[in-house]
Parts: sequence; structure tokens; C-alpha cells
Amino acid sequence: MIQLTVRHFTCGSADRRRRTFAEPFSQPATPSARFTTRLSRVLERVGLALAGRAGARPAAQLGLGVGRVTLLRKVMAWPDPRFSTPRVLGVDDFAIRRSQTYPTVLTSVEDRRVVDTGPAPGQSQDGTVPVGRRVEWKKAAHVPVHELLAQGHSRRAIAQHLGWGLDTVLRYAAAARWQDTFRENRPRPSRLDP
Repeated sequence: MIQLTVRHFTCGSADRRRRTFAEPFSQPATPSARFTTRLSRVLERVGLALAGRAGARPAAQLGLGVGRVTLLRKVMAWPDPRFSTPRVLGVDDFAIRRSQTYPTVLTSVEDRRVVDTGPAPGQSQDGTVPVGRRVEWKKAAHVPVHELLAQGHSRRAIAQHLGWGLDTVLRYAAAARWQDTFRENRPRPSRLDP
């Protein structure tokens, strides 16, 4: 605990709204701060090195009783770094999930940082509306399934007639529009998930 002795000054002018003033202090802490400037810097360094829970444990051992959220707040309060325009770009595709989507990533070769990620081939710039051959195939596949359903064929008979798997025919039969056949690639649950 830090005890500060601060002098108070009184203004004798009657036209001022505020008549009592305290002398400012900036070295140990900023006004209304919960941490001193020095402790705040230490917590920022611990937060940047270890982040949330991993940083809270050694901070507690050092006697700095802070939680993981406080450390994360310290890290998030840092301004974003300013980067110059890269002179040499690397372009690569990476898999979010094996054999599903391959977005494009642009990297700065000189300082080894990610500059931007683009949509996967077959998706629009905002990543929501699919485009390309995949869309044309889905449109073309949706029509015969619904035409054969309208003629009274069973789903199994449609699968045999088209030479498709039953699951594929069931997916197209359940979709009222061809746009409804696109599935979200949600990550599968893992034992490591909380």
C-alpha cells in the first residue's frame, strides 16, 4: 500500500466553480489508477509473455494478486503495431480443415508476419456467398433430384438412377433451394475443448 501526502490549494476568486485544488502527481500512478505505473508495466510484460491463466499463476507466486482477465485487459489495451507496406509478399493456401476449405494467406517475407487472409477459392470476398464451379454443380445437382421427387420416385431410387450416394440425395432432397445445400464447416469437438 502506498500513502501519498498531497497538498490542497484554495482559490480565493469567487467567479470559479471549483475552489479547492490538489497538486498533481504523475510518477507513482495516474489519477484513479488501481495499479502504480511500475506495477502496471510489470503486469503488461507478464500478460504479453504468458497471457491469461498462464500469466496469472506466476503473477500470484510473485505476490501480484491479479486475475487472468486483468492480464488480458492489459494486453488488449496495447495499441496495435504500425507496419510499413511490405516490399516482398508470399502467397500460400492453407487448410482450415483437411480437404474442406483452403483460404489464401498473404505474408510479408521480410518481417515474417501475416498481412492478410483471403477467401477460399469458391467463395466471394466476404466469404459468405459461394461462387465458381462448386455453385454451378450444386445448382445442376439440385434440379434433377427435385424433378425426380416430383415424379414420385423414392430417394433410394433417385440415388441409384443418378449414381450418387444416398446421403447426397437426402441432402439435396431436404434442401428447398440449392443455396441450402452448403454446410458450415464447424470444427469437430475435441477432448481438449473446455
